[in-house]
Amino acid sequence: MKKFIIALGLILVLPTIVYSQERRITIDQTGWTMDQKVMFISMGYRIAFQNGENIVPKADKNVLVFQGLSEDTASKITATTLIDEFNEHTAEQAIAEANEATRVNNLKTSIRSKLRNGRGLTDAEIDFLNIPNLRD
Repeated sequence: MKKFIIALGLILVLPTIVYSQERRITIDQTGWTMDQKVMFISMGYRIAFQNGENIVPKADKNVLVFQGLSEDTASKITATTLIDEFNEHTAEQAIAEANEATRVNNLKTSIRSKLRNGRGLTDAEIDFLNIPNLRD
């Protein structure tokens, strides 16, 4: 019975030990901006996630530390791919911010139009109401 319990324990624990191998990926951050260094961990995560591995890394200075990351995915995480991922993220963020600014501007224009046409208010009267976020 004792041998059975030990064998069962090994069967349950051994795959976890084998799977959770620590992968340390050293990245040369020479010439990186502060924003790129700040996004270091999240860009590593994005690359891992895009390759089907939902593993959040930890950082030790310029080293990304993953638990259980495959060798194939680890080989795809380089300084170049991290910077490319950062640039893609920055572009997506800029587009989202521009879309949000357009949406807010359209909403302000719509409200001003409704106040002008529906209530017969002038722009000066609308400004006098001092409605937060409605001013240009």
